[in-house]
Amino acid sequence: MITKYARIKEVAEYTHLKERTIRSYVLRKEIPYLKVKGCLVFNLEDIDAWMKNHSIKPTDTNSIPRGIQQ
Repeated sequence: MITKYARIKEVAEYTHLKERTIRSYVLRKEIPYLKVKGCLVFNLEDIDAWMKNHSIKPTDTNSIPRGIQQ
């Protein structure tokens, strides 16, 4: 299995977040990353797991505020 790595710009596109947000998460050590010769590199499998661990799923539609329900 080949591990895929990405730079900040690619991670921002992959997660649909701004580069600035990714950099902020790095500074606060809230996102998994590697530093290789001074460059930030992200393992995309780790990013997938990180996103999955940060997802919020309501248990039922009654827990969604009325203005948001369709």
